[in-house]
Amino acid sequence: SGIAVSGIIIHQFDPEFLINGQWFWMISMFGASVVYIVVSLIWKRPPCDMDKLLRRREYALPDESLTVSKEVERGWKILGMGREFTRGDKAIYILNYIWTGGWTLVFIVGTIYNLTYDVSDESWMSFWVIYIAIHIVVAALTIVWFLIGGFKDMSSMIRTLRTRKRDDSDDGFIEMNEQ
Repeated sequence: SGIAVSGIIIHQFDPEFLINGQWFWMISMFGASVVYIVVSLIWKRPPCDMDKLLRRREYALPDESLTVSKEVERGWKILGMGREFTRGDKAIYILNYIWTGGWTLVFIVGTIYNLTYDVSDESWMSFWVIYIAIHIVVAALTIVWFLIGGFKDMSSMIRTLRTRKRDDSDDGFIEMNEQ
């Protein structure tokens, strides 16, 4: 960050400085990477027990995660769906693939059509108006959906916080395992 800020300050005093903003950006990214690697190599810490950190397997809390099915069917596993996917989750997941694949197909067909035929500016304008209108409607529906789900989850969380017995020994500190 020091390199990036220095580049901004230098350009305030000398706009014609030989290193431009893009080069300062590249130098600062390279510098940050070097510092990260050097600190990682010098500061040897024992690995953290990720199961304990994420409360998985033997550290899992009861009622912490929802498991819909004991075993994942092979077809769903290939698509990346786990045991916690409900039927609705699977439908949304598949619809997301269809949505993305459909617009990719529209792009490919549109590109091929545009390269083989002359397309007027009015046609392109009509396409983009429809495309943007569809995305605005879908975005608005998604926002409403997330708001409803967010408020439902927040009220559920508040109910849980009022009734759950607290573990006063859990202060958030993670003990590192010496190996």
